Amino acid sequence: MFAPSVVGTANALTGGWGDMGGGITYLVIHAIYEGLRRHLPVSKAWRVVFVFPAAICIIMGIADLVFGIDTPQGDWIKKQIVEAEAAPDLMKEEKDARLKGTDENSITVMQEIPDDDDASIMDVKRDEPMLSVIIGFWNVLSNPAVLVIVAAYGCSLGLELAIFNVIGNVFQTKFHLNPSTAAYIGSIFGLLNLFSRLTGGLFSDFMAHRLQLPGRILALFLSILLEGAFLIGFAYGLISLKISITVMVFSSFFIQHACGSTFAIVPFIDPLNNGKVMGIVGAGGNLGGLLFNLMFGRFGHRYKNAFLCLGCITFGIAILSGVCLRVQKKTIWDLLRKRHT
Repeated sequence: MFAPSVVGTANALTGGWGDMGGGITYLVIHAIYEGLRRHLPVSKAWRVVFVFPAAICIIMGIADLVFGIDTPQGDWIKKQIVEAEAAPDLMKEEKDARLKGTDENSITVMQEIPDDDDASIMDVKRDEPMLSVIIGFWNVLSNPAVLVIVAAYGCSLGLELAIFNVIGNVFQTKFHLNPSTAAYIGSIFGLLNLFSRLTGGLFSDFMAHRLQLPGRILALFLSILLEGAFLIGFAYGLISLKISITVMVFSSFFIQHACGSTFAIVPFIDPLNNGKVMGIVGAGGNLGGLLFNLMFGRFGHRYKNAFLCLGCITFGIAILSGVCLRVQKKTIWDLLRKRHT
């Protein structure tokens, strides 16, 4: 829904502030739980704490239903009805203008815009047969570019989700901190989404202005490469609390930065099936979170080995995205052949 020149920034801003909710939750819910535990037994306190996020979700759902609109200009269908009612008068004015020779192209423009809008509305209303949906889904899923982006998002958002679950335990176990202090330190990881994912979208849009689509692929490659480097750095930095926190901040920044760079490419992979692509890539991020959570479970408290393994996997995905990703017949190699223009 955004112009190609700013779609990376728009996706990254909204996605990043959404992910920032994870950091806020990590910080606030633990504080609420500690407060409830003073008045309730542990067996009840951890149950009651779920009432608070549930209430917030219900309030936001109602607010979306009451105040949400389809477009910045208002409800989409109502907007088309108003335009359709005004079209005869506008067409007459344009016709008179043409007869006077003031604007020869205006009638053509007025005819094209309603036709395109009507076609878009009919496309949204269309009842697509289930078989066509399945075939379309399979065609998108078998697209090599989609699979590469799924892997990239799994190693960015998926890693972020998995690390959310263990980062507090890492500091609690390695440095013998109390749960509250460890949770507060761990919340930094999510709160960086305030700006870190946004920088990924901004960087991708900047590279696109300079180098077009190959620039976006280069931005993704660099983002995931730096993400892997700082994950390995975090593995070796678990010897000092200050070093660990510092390297965690940088690794968190580039993990979320890579999320923004990844989704900045998504709208260009298959514009005709953009919804399917977005759904598959988003699911790939959650699948990555599941797989990396299982990996952390197998490593147990051997956090150094776990993060070292994560860094190596991320390096591999960076190379895959740089070497193999092909979007609209453009690759990163076009930069060397000067074919990006």
